[in-house]
Amino acid sequence: MSVFKVKLNQGPQGTLDIDPATGLEFTTSVQRTMYVAGPNGKIREIADGTTFTDCNYWKRFAVPAASSDDAFIEVLTDDGSVYSDVASENTYPAVTNITLASGKTLVSSGSIIDIAGTTGNFASFMQLTNAGALASGNNAIVQLNGNSGAIFVLEGGSTQVFNGGDISINRVAIAPQFPASGAVGSFQIEALYSIVSQCNS
Repeated sequence: MSVFKVKLNQGPQGTLDIDPATGLEFTTSVQRTMYVAGPNGKIREIADGTTFTDCNYWKRFAVPAASSDDAFIEVLTDDGSVYSDVASENTYPAVTNITLASGKTLVSSGSIIDIAGTTGNFASFMQLTNAGALASGNNAIVQLNGNSGAIFVLEGGSTQVFNGGDISINRVAIAPQFPASGAVGSFQIEALYSIVSQCNS
């Protein structure tokens, strides 16, 4: 999800309210709101100076998608997702790399990919690649969706793919499964996944 700010006065659009005490324009308008159609056809009331979190549908009302004469949205943070009026085009890729080392568990900081919490939606495709050498015993334990019954081992040098329709993945936890002889150093797991843009309005 991206964060947007309503900015009803941009560039050459003129001025909004003038503070009679100072003769200067208010930082945010004390009287201006407007109604805009959101991505799901719902009408959203927006007030100057307010911020909201939503999908990148709203970038079409910000510069450079809109001219400085017409823009009324400012992008504060951009999650890199795409938005199209054609639903099938609203899928975008994401990659997360996790480095595993001795002491990491399925609940350790940096061991969890919170897909739903970060993007607002589930992953419809995922490819997990273990870059650790198989000969060194660099196996990883993978848990899907926080389910204790959905745990499997991803061996060093191997790849696991979940195609669209196989499973919806909202969370992945990964920990090392070092050999009985002890730690053999660190290795990396790469998660490549696809997300469908989720809109709040």
